[in-house]
Amino acid sequence: MGLDATIYLDAECDQQLTSIRIGNACMVGHLYEVVEQVAPQSTVLLGKVLYSGIHCGDALSLADIRTVLKELSELKQQSELDRDLEEFVKVFGRLCETAIEIGRPITF
Repeated sequence: MGLDATIYLDAECDQQLTSIRIGNACMVGHLYEVVEQVAPQSTVLLGKVLYSGIHCGDALSLADIRTVLKELSELKQQSELDRDLEEFVKVFGRLCETAIEIGRPITF
């Protein structure tokens, strides 16, 4: 079990554009703990993305994604990021940018 984030081209979720694996439940828990420690103000990341390693059926709206991009940018400003968090920031950031470009939500 784990957490995947996907962008679909259609509302029915039949046409997948791209998807990333955030990690297994243990990795997502680790990322949550690190973000909570270094950036507890990251409410969308903590409350809608990393809150569970196995959530599914929910989505980030475009407004949420814009907030996540700001939160990721704030995380990048940290002097020493955990290696796993650094990779998450890079990969999830690219997914968020793609979602904004095409105007589609990110689903889990």
